[in-house]
Amino acid sequence: MRVDEPHLAAYGTSRLARPLPERTTMSTPSSFKTALIAVLSLVLLSAGIAVLVGVFGLLIRLFGHG
Repeated sequence: MRVDEPHLAAYGTSRLARPLPERTTMSTPSSFKTALIAVLSLVLLSAGIAVLVGVFGLLIRLFGHG
């Protein structure tokens, strides 16, 4: 514990109650990473929808009255 840091008892008994240090900042993601995450999200969403449509299509083909 540093000298200028208050004792843990000042924040309560839980370590989760301690405030975050001011120097902890998240780095901003690059535009490439942002675009990659967006494209991968759309691809996974499309794949999930395609799987659901395929499963329901097979169920209708197997048990449908057609």
